[in-house]
Amino acid sequence: MDSTANGRREFFLARWIDGACEVAGYLSGAAVFLATLVVCYAVTLRSLGHTTIWQTEFAVYLLIFVTFIGGAYGLKHGSHVRVDLLLEALPRRASAVVKLLASLLSLLVIAVVLWKSSVMWWQATTEGWGSGTAWNPPLMYPYAALPLGMLLMALQYVVLVTREVREFLTPAERVGAVAEEEAS
Repeated sequence: MDSTANGRREFFLARWIDGACEVAGYLSGAAVFLATLVVCYAVTLRSLGHTTIWQTEFAVYLLIFVTFIGGAYGLKHGSHVRVDLLLEALPRRASAVVKLLASLLSLLVIAVVLWKSSVMWWQATTEGWGSGTAWNPPLMYPYAALPLGMLLMALQYVVLVTREVREFLTPAERVGAVAEEEAS
C-alpha cells in the first residue's frame, strides 16, 4: 500500500485507475477540440462548393469517444448528474450507505453494458463490419470506445466503492480530523 496526499492509504491499483481516468479525460478534451476542427474544416469546404465524405462521420466517432471514455473522468471528479438533497439530509453513515448502494447498482449496470458492448465490438471486428457510408471505415474502431469506456468506468466504480466502504467504516470523529487535515 502507498500513502496518498490526504494521509490515507490506498492500493497502488486505485491510484493507477485514478490516473488512467484522468488521462482519459484529457484525451476526451483533445477529441472535442479535434472534432471542432474537423467540423470547421467541413463547413469551410462546403462553403467553397466542395463535397465532404469523412468529416461528419469522423466528428461523430470522436464525440462517441468523448462520451464513453470521458465518462470515467466525470465519475472520478463527481461530475455526473445526481440529486444530493436527500443525501445532505441524512446522517453521515446513512448517506454513505445510500452512496454505496447507488455505486454498486451502477457498477452492475456498467458491467452488463461492458459485457454486451464487448460482444458487439468482437462481432464487428471478426466480421469486418463497415459503416456502410461512402467513407466506410471499419466499425471496430468506434465500437471499441464503448467497452473501453465501460471498463474504465467499472474500474473507477470499484475504486469509488472501496472509498465509500472506508468512509462508512471510519468513525465520525476521524472524519472530522481528516477534513481538518485536508483544509490545512
